[in-house]
Parts: sequence; C-alpha cells; structure tokens
Amino acid sequence: MMLILMAGFLQPHPAWAAEQSQENAPRGPSIEIMDVAIRFDSQKRFNTNEPICMLAAQNMNQEEFIRHLWSDYASAFGSRDWNNFGPDSGYREIRLSYSGKTIVLRSWHPSAERNNNVVATTNGIEPLNGRTRDQALAGNPDYLSKRRAFDSIVMECLARQHMPPASAGSHTISKERAIDVARRATSMKIPADAPTDVIISDDDYIVTLKTNPSAGILSSDYYAKVWVNRHTSKVSKSLVGI
Repeated sequence: MMLILMAGFLQPHPAWAAEQSQENAPRGPSIEIMDVAIRFDSQKRFNTNEPICMLAAQNMNQEEFIRHLWSDYASAFGSRDWNNFGPDSGYREIRLSYSGKTIVLRSWHPSAERNNNVVATTNGIEPLNGRTRDQALAGNPDYLSKRRAFDSIVMECLARQHMPPASAGSHTISKERAIDVARRATSMKIPADAPTDVIISDDDYIVTLKTNPSAGILSSDYYAKVWVNRHTSKVSKSLVGI
C-alpha cells in the first residue's frame, strides 16, 4: 500500500514564506496560473515555473471575467490563501486579483493525480484501491469543494484563453436568449427554476446551468457549462461536471 504522510502539511516552505506578503500586494484585476516543480541542485532548492494561463484585464469584458471568477470561487476558500501540498512537492498555483485583493491558491492534486491510481487527500497521496476520487474524498466535503472551485478556475481560464477576440459592432443576443439556447443544447435535464450563471467572454456567453434548483453554483450537484456565441447564437462548446 502506498501512502505518503506529510509532517507539517500545509505549512509554508521557508524558501517562499517570506514572499507571501509581496505576492498578496494589491494589483489590477488579473489571474495567473502556473505549474511549479521543485528542483534540487548542489543541496539547493529552487522552483521552475510553467505558465498555464495568464490574463491581466485590459478591457471591461476581461474585468468582468475576473470579477466572475472572484465572486463565484474565492468564497470557497474564505477569500484567503490555500496551500494544499506536501514538503518539497510540486503544485499548481493560482494567483487571482480583484478589487485590490489577491488570493494565492496552491494544490498538488493536478500533478499528483496524473497517476490514475491515486488521490491527493488532506493527509497525503493515497491509492484509490478501486474507489473513485469522489468516493475517496466524500468524507471531507470542505476539501472537495475547494478542489472543485480550484479546478473550475483553471478550466474557465483555459477555455477563455483559446477563444477568438470579440467582433466589434456586430449584433449581440441577450443573456436570456443565451440561457434558452444553452438549455436546449445540453443533454442534461435542467429544471426551469435551477440556478444559472452567465458571464461574457469575448465573443461568447458562458452559461452555467445547475440541475438542482436548491443548490448553489458551487454545490456538488451536476452542472452543464455551455459556450453560446453572442452574435450568432451558435454553441461552440459544452462541458458537464460535478
């Protein structure tokens, strides 16, 4: 049985703990996501960073997108930093800034779980032993909620990064029309009174539809996310998640 127990889990490493106050210094609306690998050379520890998604808001649409990420997901972390990785392990980092505030979120689960047979828990890396990851983490709903919020931020940033620029001056459909198109486009059964969320991302509305009318956007219930072109009403992409 493979199990990595972590002494001092969630404790900042001295190499970057002193930089935390500088990282959280006020900045404009922006998001930076990178994968951080830990390397050792001649007894020295250093990090190598691989950028995943970067956006500094330069117009109203981009600022609205950053506002959406902050308002929908920062609350899952209590609008505070989150450090979820073991000693000398690599991790994915999200740095999200809005309205003069910055949170820094770090988790090792994206890199650790490239191995399909393990799950990153609050106690370490554990074997699945026939379980799904949701089953393995069912006993810790707060941690599971944070993971889902973390992954949603990454997914939305990457989706937006690969969208074409807005078409200036062309006809724009309403958000209500986009919600109607999204409902018809998804194969999921969406109750009429289920919560929805709509954000503008360049040429698209990104419509999130929940399947449970009493659930919040960050609940564990299934949701559909649909990209509806703001000018043609065509659906360019759809995702289903939990």
